[in-house]
Amino acid sequence: MSQPESDQDFRARVLRAVSEDDRSSALIAVGAALDRIGRRYDRFRYGVPLCGEPEPREAAVQAEINISLDARYAGAVIRHADASNAAFRASLKRMHSGSVA
Repeated sequence: MSQPESDQDFRARVLRAVSEDDRSSALIAVGAALDRIGRRYDRFRYGVPLCGEPEPREAAVQAEINISLDARYAGAVIRHADASNAAFRASLKRMHSGSVA
């Protein structure tokens, strides 16, 4: 992840969006307090992951796990469908052979 945006640079972006009511708070806020003000106006600090979002490496590992689980699930569904189709075909054959004979 890139270098986190400094308070000074982030404050400049936030000041362009805040209302007059929050302007004085934004001028003196630092760190997390400045982040909270920015979030009220949908402004987020560059280079800092959002709360609850995994780091990029962690996200890649999780995506790989999800793909693996999806593939296993799809395989299980296909095997179940094949088994069900085979059983259905066998029952049709039994019904057909019984009605013909």
